[in-house]
Order: sequence, then C-alpha cells, then structure tokens
Amino acid sequence: MLETLCLQSVAKDAVLPCVDEYLDCIQTGGNLPGNLDKARLHAFLASRPKPDLQLGEAASAGYWPWDHPAFERLKEFLLAL
Repeated sequence: MLETLCLQSVAKDAVLPCVDEYLDCIQTGGNLPGNLDKARLHAFLASRPKPDLQLGEAASAGYWPWDHPAFERLKEFLLAL
C-alpha cells in the first residue's frame, strides 16, 4: 500500500512514536482501525502544518522524501510500464 511506503519513508520522524502511542491508546480502548497503516498515516499528517491534506495532496506538498529507498521498487515498476 502507498500508505506503508510513505510511512517507511518518514520512519525516523520524531512524531512517529507519538503517533504509535496515540494508536495504542485507541486500540486499548477497544477501537481498532480497519487499516492500521492508513490510520498511522492520517495521524502523522495531522501533525503537519496543513493537517487536512490527503495522501496525494501531501505528496504535492513535499511531505514524502521521494529519494528514500522505500520508493525504489515503486519507481522501478512505474518506469517499466
């Protein structure tokens, strides 16, 4: 999923431990997100200057480091099309 790749690309961001604590708290309360990586991504985006951006809008805003190795296989796939 794209959410997984995007999260891998920002894995060292200081806010991700906070995102994980938040999601742990929600899950402890019995609320389980249907898609954990999608929930993590939205919580991460909520920490950014424009918290209401969707995945594609966040890409246009430069939130994802496209040179990160997490995107290499996706780039190879797209170039092969």
